[in-house]
Amino acid sequence: RYEEARARAERVVALDPKNAAGHVLLGNVLAGLGDVDGAIATLQKATAIAPGRGVLQSMLGAMHARRGDRDAAAAAYAKAVEIEPASVDAQVALGLFRLSTGQVAEAEQALLEARRLAPEDRGMLRALVALYTSSGRADAAEPYLTTLAAGGDADASLRLIDLKLSAGDRKAAEAQLTELASRKEHRVQATLRLAALQFSDGRRDAARAAL
Repeated sequence: RYEEARARAERVVALDPKNAAGHVLLGNVLAGLGDVDGAIATLQKATAIAPGRGVLQSMLGAMHARRGDRDAAAAAYAKAVEIEPASVDAQVALGLFRLSTGQVAEAEQALLEARRLAPEDRGMLRALVALYTSSGRADAAEPYLTTLAAGGDADASLRLIDLKLSAGDRKAAEAQLTELASRKEHRVQATLRLAALQFSDGRRDAARAAL
């Protein structure tokens, strides 16, 4: 399948070698085939054709990171933000890369800039949750989890409940699980969690009734 896609992408590039999208397509196919060096070379051609598109630099950064070249990856992610400082996606990509390399303060700086640009962006909210939970600041993650949960994110709702439980607020956790279990799309997982909570509290009848 990838080989067929590679042949099609190569035809696109051959027909229009100055089409950045064609090079991006080919780069993605090469990455799928495991040819990271080829993907990097192809994406570099795309960035040369369309130097004003920060997203191409972010894609290049991801490929450098995949190859293990942290310096080149850092430069590409930073270049994406330099080109498009108002791009939330570029700021989030930079922040997540920095977090992956242990640069927590620098990651937070990029992600908070993304929050300033788009306070409701879900990718940014998830990235901030990842940053704060991985760095032992669960309390700082709570408002972002709350926003995600209010938007219907079941995983955020369950993680928010875990925070309540870790803080010893079992009553609030049970109330949130009960509410979540009333939603059809989250019923099974929330019901199981609710029953487990009630069972651990010694309320076996309530746990059976929940199930």
